[in-house]
Amino acid sequence: MGFGCRMDPTKTPTSRMKLVLLLLALVASEVASRPGEPRQKWRLCGFLDLPFGLSPVGNFGSRTVRLDPSGSLHCSCSDENAVVPEIIKADLADGEGKFFTTLNVTIYPCLLALCNQRMTSSVDVSNFTSVELFPPSCAKSIILRKTDDAGIEISVGSKLQKLRCELPPYISLSQTLSRYLAESDTGVVNVRWLVPLDMGSCAGSLMRNGPLHATAQLVFRNSNENELPHFSSSLQARHSIVRRSNNPPSFVSSYYSAQVPENSPIGTLVATAEATDIDEGINEELIYTMVPSTNHLSAEFFQIHNTSGQITTKADIDREEMAGHSFHVTATDGSGLDSTVIYSISVTDENDNAPEFTTGNSYSLTLDEDRNLNQVLSFLVVDPDEGTNSQVTFSLQNNTGNTFVVIALPPSSSGTYTSSLFLAQPLDYETLNLYQLTIVAMDAGDPSRTSSATVEVSVGDVVDNPPVFTSSEFLVNVEESTPIGTVVFRLNATTLDSPDIATVSYHLQETSPPGFRFYLDINTGAISVHNELDYEQQTLYSLSVTAQTSPDLVTPVTVTITILNINDNSPDFIRSAYSVNVMEGLPVGRKVLTVRATDDDDGPPGEIRYFIAGNNSEILSNFILNSTTGEVFTRTVLDYETRIEYSFEVVARDRGDPARSDHVAVTIQVEDQNDEIPVFVSLSHYATVPENSGDGVSVAQVEAEDPDGPSLEYHLVSTQLRSLFSVDLASGLVTTREDLDWEEAVTYTLEVSASDGYHVSLENARVYVTVSDVNDQTPLFPSSGYRVEVSELESLNGTVVVVEAIDIDEEGPNSQLMYWSTNIPPYFTLSPHSGVMTLAEPLDYENKAYFNFQVWAGDSGSPVLSSSAVVEVTVLDENDNAPQFTSSDRSGSVYENEPAYVGVLYLIATDADSGSNSQLEYEIIADQSARGSFLVDEMGAVKTSRSLDREERESYNLTIEVRDKGSMPLSSTIEVHIQVKDKIDYPPRFSSISYEREITVYTPVSTPLLTVSASTRDDVAPTSILYSLPIGANRTLFRIDRSSGVISAATNIDPVAHRGRYSFHVAAQHDRFSATASVLIDILPNSKIPWLRSLTAYVTLFTSLLSPWTTLGAVALERPHDKPITYSLSSSDVAAHRWFSVNSLTGAISLSSAARRGHYRFDIIATSELGVGKGGVEVYVQSVTNSTLDSAVVVDFDGGSEIYFVSVTLENFAAALTGIVPCSRDQVEIVGVQEGQITDSQLSLLSERKASETTSRGRPSWIDYVLIKGPLVSKTSSVLDPMRV
Repeated sequence: MGFGCRMDPTKTPTSRMKLVLLLLALVASEVASRPGEPRQKWRLCGFLDLPFGLSPVGNFGSRTVRLDPSGSLHCSCSDENAVVPEIIKADLADGEGKFFTTLNVTIYPCLLALCNQRMTSSVDVSNFTSVELFPPSCAKSIILRKTDDAGIEISVGSKLQKLRCELPPYISLSQTLSRYLAESDTGVVNVRWLVPLDMGSCAGSLMRNGPLHATAQLVFRNSNENELPHFSSSLQARHSIVRRSNNPPSFVSSYYSAQVPENSPIGTLVATAEATDIDEGINEELIYTMVPSTNHLSAEFFQIHNTSGQITTKADIDREEMAGHSFHVTATDGSGLDSTVIYSISVTDENDNAPEFTTGNSYSLTLDEDRNLNQVLSFLVVDPDEGTNSQVTFSLQNNTGNTFVVIALPPSSSGTYTSSLFLAQPLDYETLNLYQLTIVAMDAGDPSRTSSATVEVSVGDVVDNPPVFTSSEFLVNVEESTPIGTVVFRLNATTLDSPDIATVSYHLQETSPPGFRFYLDINTGAISVHNELDYEQQTLYSLSVTAQTSPDLVTPVTVTITILNINDNSPDFIRSAYSVNVMEGLPVGRKVLTVRATDDDDGPPGEIRYFIAGNNSEILSNFILNSTTGEVFTRTVLDYETRIEYSFEVVARDRGDPARSDHVAVTIQVEDQNDEIPVFVSLSHYATVPENSGDGVSVAQVEAEDPDGPSLEYHLVSTQLRSLFSVDLASGLVTTREDLDWEEAVTYTLEVSASDGYHVSLENARVYVTVSDVNDQTPLFPSSGYRVEVSELESLNGTVVVVEAIDIDEEGPNSQLMYWSTNIPPYFTLSPHSGVMTLAEPLDYENKAYFNFQVWAGDSGSPVLSSSAVVEVTVLDENDNAPQFTSSDRSGSVYENEPAYVGVLYLIATDADSGSNSQLEYEIIADQSARGSFLVDEMGAVKTSRSLDREERESYNLTIEVRDKGSMPLSSTIEVHIQVKDKIDYPPRFSSISYEREITVYTPVSTPLLTVSASTRDDVAPTSILYSLPIGANRTLFRIDRSSGVISAATNIDPVAHRGRYSFHVAAQHDRFSATASVLIDILPNSKIPWLRSLTAYVTLFTSLLSPWTTLGAVALERPHDKPITYSLSSSDVAAHRWFSVNSLTGAISLSSAARRGHYRFDIIATSELGVGKGGVEVYVQSVTNSTLDSAVVVDFDGGSEIYFVSVTLENFAAALTGIVPCSRDQVEIVGVQEGQITDSQLSLLSERKASETTSRGRPSWIDYVLIKGPLVSKTSSVLDPMRV
């Protein structure tokens, strides 16, 4: 036995030695013959049927006999060993791991090889040590003896009626010996016919050795073949060989098989029937005939030559029409004796059929370009050939961009491939809108055949491309005079989508600066003038526009509009006329004034030039006008005495085309020199000004005169009053600068001076101002609110509160006050003159305990000024309400014998008062006898004060008083009734002490399984009994309804996975009493349903040299099943369908050579007319290579067997290795096991065989091995014996 650890692929080989546990198995019967020895011819010569489900656990044999795990016997017969018996020692085991034994089998290989009979053994269980096998019908005559050894000789073809045989207790049935019948159950034997012994090559040896005596078995069954039981018995049989003068022809075997390829030419040799006849002369001349045994149509395809026995074709053969033929071939000698055998001819497949698209060869699809990546087409393809000729692969032609892919599921049982065309890449209508695909289906034949189907895929356009502008920004120039409605620019966005489905719309999102100067047509994209444009107001507009084909496909663009200026504004002088006074004697070149005009135009249309109109020579001789600035300068020294005034017009003209102009009048006054002092006309002025009149109120007009006539300036001399008054510099008008306040000052005296610029008045004018009072003071309450407490028993018209405000205006209407309220409750009245508030209606604390409202105080001035205050009135509670019971429950009950202070009834009372007036206390005031039995606490709970006796008194009627704790308490009463109840005295009892249920089928969760019920002698409702599953019950599988007692499935119950006996108790609880009952639930597979035993397998593969599929073995049934069964893999197991297959008739499991390393779990489904069963399969697959085997380590154990090691020791052994070798459990690989002691010489031999001994395929014949975990793992495991891969 070898073990080791896999290396970390990231480490170098020198860092850790790579070891693999190698368990080797050598089968003696398969060791190649030594050089020089003659090759033995092995043939199937019989079967070993054993009772009790026993079967060999390995391969056993000798030099002339082999016994394999299936019970098949292979013999090598020669003259030297014709009658020599062979003894084989075989280890036997049953499928459940309950029974192991060793059997010594005695076999006569020559006779078995000649007769090819099925050997049936009936063995006494008490002495299960050996069995001697001999073909019961291979004799010219047989003497049947009863158990007392009295016998009768029967010749071939004779009939014996009513031969009685005693049947032993170990009766068994073998269907292969159906030539013997027994009449009902009486044991009477009716021998119909016996098969004669072939006098072949070993006949002489048999005769030379004389008669042969052996123990044989004759098998009987009931004449009614559909009725059980069947019977069998072992009898003594004596064989003797007698040479006759006339013998029938004989074939070597009773059954032959042959193969012929389909489409073979007519006359192709299929097989040669060959019989022999030991007679001489005409009796040894044979004629062959052949008739179909199953289908009469087979006669149309094959023929037999009557003398040579050659079977040839006589018509074209098509395997797809008929794959198998069966014939009865008869050889008849010259005397008319004949022998008949069966020839089965299988027609082998030729790749003469191309795959066929059964759902059509042409498809047309339309897919929108936004189609999801998923299936778009499903089609079926079938190839009627078989094997690799029917294995179909798919490819796509004209598949631009690998847009599509074909995915095919594994073929169905009928060979049909369900295939689908999937969209693998996104579609784009604008890139490619039509695909012309060709799906090619090609089989795996040699040469291969193909067929194809066309798929036309039209791509439907959807709106998925945003609009596109030629630029991200457009610049537009528009004259300011452009009329409203004129289109100034047209946007044009395009899209790659078809115009049939994609319409571009335009939307104006934002205008900078904001306004509605332009309009955007949503459909055409035209931008037009919406309101008048004015260059002088705004020269530039920025429009944010979007174009869209859908809400998600939006493209922005900016349109910048520049307003172009035109000469649409004339120059405009800033004054309507210019007048200026100029002192005489000014020097030449002194500026006199400046005329100025403006033009709102821009550029040349806004540039202004000034001219003196009329070319007045007198004006031009005295003044100079700057044409650019508009400044007027003196050209000469002006003389007042020569001319005191000059008047002319100045023209302002712009540079537009055509030009625009404006004109203005200019007057220049020449002034004389100043030599007089200003004098006031009146020195005293009187005025009255109302307070709070505001600023700018005229107070008085002062006036002064100056003989020189120059303009005068007036100034306020009283500097301390300049914050309150001001005087106009030119006119002398005195006005106020802010509100005057009568409450601050009543009179003011102002002084004003006059100046001509050179001289100041010698006397100042005085203005006497009187301030008159106005209503400008608001009445004010001394507090922002009033808080008052009033008893709810306050008498009517009593004073509640007095509100009073103060007004500081002078006496009169401005200080006369009035009081009012807009939201005063009807409970109060407010005096309008005094502010006294009195009680108008009675107060009730319980109805309303708080008032909040607003009172106002206003004067009688004009306008009326007012203010407000908040009045809060709190009503004080008085004990004016008696407590009241509110609970409707006025009766209660209590069990007898309960301890004191048990709650019986809960009374609820309320008092509308507050404070101590609402605090309550309870008392029993009537039925004094109850006072010693009951009490009432401060919460109103009526309780027992002692243990009550129902027999003493059954009920009580109590009067209970509740009263408040006011200074003058108020109270009320209530009548209550209390019933004393009898106590529960009896426990529940189940209707049965035990409940049983058997589950044999799959049971979904929540399915009711059984109902338990309990009752009690107490007078109570059944629902008062509650059921439960105590601790210890399997609550993962079962649950119980607490009220109904229904026990149901807590999960999906699988009879195979949950097989077992479940025993637990169920409890019934009633009050303080409880009872239990036992429940027994048996979960076992339905005997009529073909349930399979679970299977665990360890498989080691020499990966590179395996055949495509390797049979592991067949699954085992839980129990015998007498109906046909069909096996299949569970449809949900994807990995299982990829790497495993199951024979639908035998249940044999096969493994693909392409299987990956790993742990696989799947189910095998068994279907019969009685139902559907299943069994779980676990397969651990690991692989080895030559390099793996070269570094294997072999470990030798004392004792044990392969089955025991795999079933029990393997996992513990692997775990133990991790404590010796520094590696983890998943790095330990055990790849084989071999029984027997391994010596050094054997190890050397194994090493040589690894290098030299190979099969025809070039691999060592002993390396690949399959191990299936044995029956000791669990009771539900099955045994599959080790076998060669």
